[in-house]
This record gives sequence, structure tokens and C-alpha cells, in this order.
Amino acid sequence: PAAGKYLRAKRYFIRENYKSACKIYHEIIRANEENCCPKSNLKAAAYLDLSVIAWRQNRYADALKYIEEGLQVFDHSGTRRNVFHALCYNKAFILEQLGKHEEADKALAPAWEERAKIEDIRTKIQVYQLKASLKRYKKKYSEATRILAKALDIANSNDDADGAFYVLVDIGKLAIGRGLTHHGEL
Repeated sequence: PAAGKYLRAKRYFIRENYKSACKIYHEIIRANEENCCPKSNLKAAAYLDLSVIAWRQNRYADALKYIEEGLQVFDHSGTRRNVFHALCYNKAFILEQLGKHEEADKALAPAWEERAKIEDIRTKIQVYQLKASLKRYKKKYSEATRILAKALDIANSNDDADGAFYVLVDIGKLAIGRGLTHHGEL
């Protein structure tokens, strides 16, 4: 039943019916507090989606609160390992948006250390992109370039055209930031 509820909430989430999604996600969280579905990490997944909804509504403090809750309840011996990586990424992404680059780097560290184990290709690419962005902020352009090149390889080897496009945009931003505007100078 909890997995079915989660899928129903996810459907509302995808359709951007956030009020209905939030209601069901909170039901899942309450049900998991009664030890329903141990090791499924549905509660952490619900917090992840609640954080995305809050972020989309520009409620960054709430988004970070949901992420922290998700990280606290995540069972590392359970299923849905991708939820942990997405929570780490989302936390770091929001902190970077808020100009808290050092905190963002620390928040991204667990996902970065496990980057080879990240199964969700989109999350893996995003982790690489954010790491490169944080390196770019520190003016470590060579490291940022290497990281983005690896992200592009990952996108291409997994036939992820959208991912490759966004990595190429980041490579362009890096080139412009370095004052390299001629093709091949990067």
C-alpha cells in the first residue's frame, strides 16, 4: 500500500499538482513513522520530493529542512540508494544558489565520493556539473574542465542528449568565464 501511495503522489508531483502530492507524501511519512515498509526508504523519497516542491515554490528554507529530514531517515542498508545521492545533490545545489559555496561543497561530498556508484545517470551528471561549478567558483578551471569532460563522456556513453546539452552549456560558461571565446581554446 505505501509503494502504491508513493506512485500516486509521484503522479501528482509530475503533473505539478503539488497540493495533492504533498498531502500523500505526508501520509507516507506518517505511515513510515509507524514502521511501515522498513528499509524501503519511501519516507526519505517523500522528503526528497517535498524538498523539490518547496524549491520550485522558492521556499528554500523549507526545501533544506525536508532534505535534512530525508538524510536523517535514509537507511543506507535499504533500497532506493538513488534517493540518498539526490538528497545530497539537492542540498548542495540549493546552498550554491544561496551563495554558500563552502557549505555546498561539503553537502555534495558524500555523493561525490560515491559518484562511481550512482546508478541514476541524470543525478550522476548533475553531481559532476555541480562539482565543476564549485571548482569554477574557486577559479580551479583545469579541474572544472576535467570534471565536465567526464560528465560529457557519461552523458554520451548513456545516450543522454539532454544531459550532454546541459554539460555543454556549462563548458561554454566555463570558457566564457576564462575569457576563452574561440573554439578549441578550452
